[in-house]
Amino acid sequence: MTEIPLWWLVVSALFFFFGFIAMGAMIVLLLKLYKVVAEIQPQIKATAERVEDVSKKVDEVAESVRQTVDDVGGRARGIVGTVEGVVNKLTYAPWMANVFTALKVLRALQEMWIAQQRAQKGPKALPRPAPHAKPKEAHHEAKPA
Repeated sequence: MTEIPLWWLVVSALFFFFGFIAMGAMIVLLLKLYKVVAEIQPQIKATAERVEDVSKKVDEVAESVRQTVDDVGGRARGIVGTVEGVVNKLTYAPWMANVFTALKVLRALQEMWIAQQRAQKGPKALPRPAPHAKPKEAHHEAKPA
């Protein structure tokens, strides 16, 4: 039979010894890890509940924002409708400005013609417009009771 060299037996013994120590250290670390996880688990549950509460609040805020946006959007549509109505009416504004300008020109021509007629026929030829009469103020006296 062949003999196993002594150095091989020493290396194998060291390997098994350190493997045993490593296995023991792993068991100790796993027990400590279990304790840490057991301590953290309630905190994780509390955090999960807080996250759910925050999620519900965010949903409520989002719904509120959506309603506000819908309300503002409705008002904005109303304002746009009003502005469109005003703009549609303003399309007549240039035409109306031209008509009023023409009326002013005609009034000026009429006044020039009246002035010319007065100058040719004398001051009594055409009647002058009556001066604006001031309305008489009524005096109301308070009757004693």
